[in-house]
Formats: sequence, C-alpha cells, structure tokens
Amino acid sequence: MKDHVSGAVLAWRKSTRSFSSDDCVEVAPLPSAAVLARDSKDAAGGAVLFDRAGWRALLTRVKEGELDLPGR
Repeated sequence: MKDHVSGAVLAWRKSTRSFSSDDCVEVAPLPSAAVLARDSKDAAGGAVLFDRAGWRALLTRVKEGELDLPGR
C-alpha cells in the first residue's frame, strides 16, 4: 500500500517474520530519516512518527524484550 505525506510517496512494509498475519506493524521510512509506523489492521487509523533516535531506541527495547507482553 502506498500513501502520500507532504508530497512524498510512502512505501509501507511489514516484517517478513509476520508471514501472512495481519497482527503486525507496518513502517515507512521518510526522506528525512524519520520513520512512520502504523497498525496493519487499521491502516487508515493514523501513524506514529519517530525521529531517527526515537526509532533506534524503540528497536533496541524491542530486541531486548523490554516490551514483550507477560506470558509470551
């Protein structure tokens, strides 16, 4: 799916680890090195904007398991 933000065409993608599941996050890099993220189940529901440092911090926390749900 492609969207437009401030004239830029965004190419949304989701992780290859999500397989065919719709329960995932899609991301779209911006020319400014920022990243947009959205829920794949609700693509029209909006997106969260991360600057480069914020995106790296989020990825670090995810990789370290800090954001895992209890019991998973």
